[in-house]
Amino acid sequence: MIMDKQVEKMKQDVADLEEKLESVERKNKQLQACRRKKENEISYQNRRQRVHRLIGIGAEVESVMGRQIPKEDLPAFREYLKTAERKIGSFNVIDGRCSFMLP
Repeated sequence: MIMDKQVEKMKQDVADLEEKLESVERKNKQLQACRRKKENEISYQNRRQRVHRLIGIGAEVESVMGRQIPKEDLPAFREYLKTAERKIGSFNVIDGRCSFMLP
C-alpha cells in the first residue's frame, strides 16, 4: 500500500515535470522567434542605413561630375578612383574637414 502511494506520487512528479518541460519548450520557441524578429529588424536597419549612405555618395558624385554616370561607365570610374587614390593617397574627414594622406 505504501509502495503504491509512493509509485503514484513518483508518476505524478514525472507528469508535473513533463508539463513544466513542455512549458519551458514553448517559452523557448517564443524567445527564439522574438530573437529572430529582433535580428531581422537589426539587419533591415543596417541595410537601410547602407542604402541611404550609398545613395548620398552617388548623389555627391553626380553633383561633382555634373551629370549622371551610366552603369556601363562604372568600371572605368572605379579605375579612375583607384588611380587617383594611388596618386594622392587616401583622405580622411575630421571635424568636417577633408585631409589627404600622401602615399
